[in-house]
Amino acid sequence: MLLDLATLGPPYDFGTWLQDALADEPLEMRWPDLDEAGGLAEVPSCVVTWSDPDRTGDEVRQLRGHLRRGDGMLYVVGASRAHLAAARSFWAPLHVNVQAATAVSGFPAWGDDPLTQGLPALGATTANVTLSGRHGKPLIRVAGQPVAMSFDWGEGGRAVIVDQALLGDPLSTQRPPVAIRDFLVRCVLWPAESRGAPAPPEPEPEPTPEPEPATEVTQAPPIGPPASKRALVDMGALEDSWPEIKARVVAALEGADLRVREARMREGEPVLTSESLDGVGVLALGSCRDIAQSEAMAVSRFYAAGGRLLLVAHTTGHTLHRLWMIEFNEILAELELSASLARPHGQAEFSEHPITRRLRGPVTAPGGVQIWTYLADTLVEVFGLPAAVAQQTQTSRAVLMDGGLLLPMPGEEEPAGEFTTMLERSVKWLIEGNGQ
Repeated sequence: MLLDLATLGPPYDFGTWLQDALADEPLEMRWPDLDEAGGLAEVPSCVVTWSDPDRTGDEVRQLRGHLRRGDGMLYVVGASRAHLAAARSFWAPLHVNVQAATAVSGFPAWGDDPLTQGLPALGATTANVTLSGRHGKPLIRVAGQPVAMSFDWGEGGRAVIVDQALLGDPLSTQRPPVAIRDFLVRCVLWPAESRGAPAPPEPEPEPTPEPEPATEVTQAPPIGPPASKRALVDMGALEDSWPEIKARVVAALEGADLRVREARMREGEPVLTSESLDGVGVLALGSCRDIAQSEAMAVSRFYAAGGRLLLVAHTTGHTLHRLWMIEFNEILAELELSASLARPHGQAEFSEHPITRRLRGPVTAPGGVQIWTYLADTLVEVFGLPAAVAQQTQTSRAVLMDGGLLLPMPGEEEPAGEFTTMLERSVKWLIEGNGQ
């Protein structure tokens, strides 16, 4: 294990504590021991390091080289802006995003992972950074935001990234809080598991039960086109870029030969009811107004009966708009989906799906809505965070996307052509059968 840490201040204090904490483990921990050519005398299985703003380009490349060889890393993100900038620069090529935390404080919660099993509760913390990225698993969250994550790239190595705020106040202590010490030791030992560490003994095999008689597997029924070529558009807001988003959605619906009409708003009355959705094949709904619980149930019944949904989530940080997003999630919850304002801007990449066929990234996407799902297929992701998904059930189909993808980037007149194509294909996919 290599301690690639400064020899003064919190990094040094952390390194000396870690050496003591691992003294009884069958490991050798040392500070960099360079040969005459300036290389490491031995190749470590794990490097413990800190976001050092003064690290040279050659040193950065050498550290990344550890991961490329399949080695491990425990990386602490320091508290200053310079440390944040160094961390973002170091991890961006690996599609890991390190962001400054804004009003993220509270009692940290452990994620569900072997690295966190059975650990005691942590004390209140104000986070410096939040983390996200492809192949990442949240290990510690504060106010719902990941502040420690693990990443496993297989042959590309393993890493754990930790916010320095979790290590305690460096002015009052030279050692991490008691509750997090076992966690940090596990994070250093974890990479060794993929480098040939002894495996636990195999349990005794249980008797093989008699095979049960084979049963015929029933295929899910095919999905045909919707019962109607009519589309209802519920995106009537006149603010927060909704007119432009709605215009692009309507154009995509009409381009698929659907008969489009807009929902009728009546003060004090629900817009989406069984009656208003009767005879509708596709509902295009945005997160741009108050939504009643009865409307969420009406949309759920519409979807279960074979109706198709094009759902567009978009909002600014305005308090009212955030409330609209909360109510929009009442509908998404019926579909086992969720959306939140937690996705950074960056390079978007397209996943494999009929909607995204032959679309290629990366293409720049604005920051905006992140989609949470267990069942849907990802269409587009930014730093590994879904920005558009498609879902198919035994009776229907739905597409949920960030409306910000349909808006131009600053300085541009039109949105990225890839996102416009994705919208058009989404509508066509919604109204197609599955070919069976």
